[in-house]
Amino acid sequence: AEYVSDDYYNYRLSRTERIEIAAGLLINSIGFSTLSTIADFLYVSRVTIINDLNDIKKCLSDSGMNLISQSCKGMKVEGSEESKRMFFMKMSQLNLVFLVNNEIENEPDYDIVDLQHILRKILNEQEHVHGLFFTDKSFEKTIRYLSILVNRIKHGEYMEQIARVQNEYYEFAQDILRFIVQYCHIQLTENEIVYFSQF
Repeated sequence: AEYVSDDYYNYRLSRTERIEIAAGLLINSIGFSTLSTIADFLYVSRVTIINDLNDIKKCLSDSGMNLISQSCKGMKVEGSEESKRMFFMKMSQLNLVFLVNNEIENEPDYDIVDLQHILRKILNEQEHVHGLFFTDKSFEKTIRYLSILVNRIKHGEYMEQIARVQNEYYEFAQDILRFIVQYCHIQLTENEIVYFSQF
């Protein structure tokens, strides 16, 4: 995964990158967001975001989500939590900077490098405890997903109800998430464990 700087004043985004990141910011906003907020964050004009809007909507709809608008409020993404997380999994550039209450701000508790270091340590330890080992590709994919999980939960967004299917990975997943809860100070639901065990 590529983690880009949030300094878009110095980093010139392609139109495709801009649309993807704008969609991601809208997904992670709490409540409604305005065109001006997105434009200001990306250092482009409001007109540029207006011109991108149809493509932003398509970007979201291709991932099973809808962008709704309300006058005097702004825009908001509707869709399942699974759809939102899978959108971030597919992003060519994953940037963990979020819209919170319509203001862009960095997560105060850690940066992405610190978080990844913690997650790698937990996964490595639990692989040896349970005798279950990821391939290199699945290890990186899992780190990416867990980074998204932590940030989504930090913003109060949890996985929907999911039926538990008995599998050999449940305890493995449960222990990984148990340590993440301790290190990252998040609250966990059973649905998060079940989904991760089937991920």
